[in-house]
Amino acid sequence: MRTTFTERTAIERGFAGVFRDRLAPQLAELRQARESRAATTKLLLALIAGAVGAVIVLSLMLLGEYGPMIATTAVVLGFGFGWEIVRRRSRAFGQEIIEIAMPEICRFLGDMRYSRNGADESFVKPFETLRLVGSSNRKSVEHHVAGSHRGTRFELVQATLVQRRRGSKNSTSSTVFDGLLIRIGVPRAAPNTILIAKDHGRFVNAFMERLFIGRRRTAHRVEMRDTEFERRFAVYCANHDVARAFVTPGFMQALIAIDNEIGGAGRRRALAAAFEGDTFFLAVGRRKRFLGTSSLLKGDVDIEADIHAIFADMTLLHAIIDRLHGR
Repeated sequence: MRTTFTERTAIERGFAGVFRDRLAPQLAELRQARESRAATTKLLLALIAGAVGAVIVLSLMLLGEYGPMIATTAVVLGFGFGWEIVRRRSRAFGQEIIEIAMPEICRFLGDMRYSRNGADESFVKPFETLRLVGSSNRKSVEHHVAGSHRGTRFELVQATLVQRRRGSKNSTSSTVFDGLLIRIGVPRAAPNTILIAKDHGRFVNAFMERLFIGRRRTAHRVEMRDTEFERRFAVYCANHDVARAFVTPGFMQALIAIDNEIGGAGRRRALAAAFEGDTFFLAVGRRKRFLGTSSLLKGDVDIEADIHAIFADMTLLHAIIDRLHGR
């Protein structure tokens, strides 16, 4: 059981003492609980395996030509039940770790609050309206973090957005977004909407702009005079001077840093952002969860890597706010 924390970055300076004195004792208690729950989970899996085995033997012995079909069905159902049990119990255990760690992190950073379900689907609405994410009819919004830095408010959530389509015979679903949705107050309101989207190249951009009628028009493309930024992003605004006043060279570098963190140029998951009134919206698509946790059945209760990831996210968030203030 790890009882020390290695401070890697400036934002983490001083957290080693918090980890040693406040987090490590609580995690030690949770480790004991984990061992008990893991044993119970393994017992449940053994019972499922035993039941499936019994069904296989009996079906092959007594059901003749239908035996193999019943046996195969039992295996599939048994695997599904087992997987769901592990998933749910691991998720519940992981949430307990989060409930222990996040209050300490929030207290350490100051003026920051966390709740698992502090935001609802309405949080996603402006991101859809601005077309930073695709439309969806199934939304999972969790891990709500709210606070301020340099007097500037911010909120972020982990969101998974799914579009489910029902046909005459079956239904299909696709994940339109999975990652962080961030809202940041801006020191001064933008007089025009400014959109920042992934640059797909001239011909694909023109096609996509037709899909977003009245939002991303070629005539509103703003030349930002930064080769690396232009290689990754396209900025759209009816007033080019307004766009350049808000999307400053330092701000472009902050977005490039986030883009690098989620895979850089050429990634599949696009980074999209917008200034709308007194709010800056940022959609960061990525597979990595905002709060990952150790598995219930393998590994130890070691969350140092997860804590480093949280501090890294906060560092990027603070960098954006600093750039909004002109630093």
